Amino acid sequence: MRDERHWLIHRLRGWGQRPALIWRDEAWSYDQLCDAVDRWLAELLRRDIRPGGTLAICGDYSPNLCALLVAALLNRNIVVPLAAATARSWHQIRYVHRPPFGT
Repeated sequence: MRDERHWLIHRLRGWGQRPALIWRDEAWSYDQLCDAVDRWLAELLRRDIRPGGTLAICGDYSPNLCALLVAALLNRNIVVPLAAATARSWHQIRYVHRPPFGT
């Protein structure tokens, strides 16, 4: 991510160690969530997923997936949510739209 921080990250970081998400009896703080968002932003950059690009995502409602969604929002990506039940048809989606996949 660029040197300047997005207002949303500033706002979330302001909540610090307070619980942001609870997943499988484990609390994730706002700081943990923001750290995961930063990791995903670096990964999007590493994979050359540019702003405005399409990103297909399949996953559960884990904090890691939530962080990826926030990172995609900050990166101005178009997110295509995929359900595991439709896995057999993903090759068609990938062939037609050619989005990078994230999990």
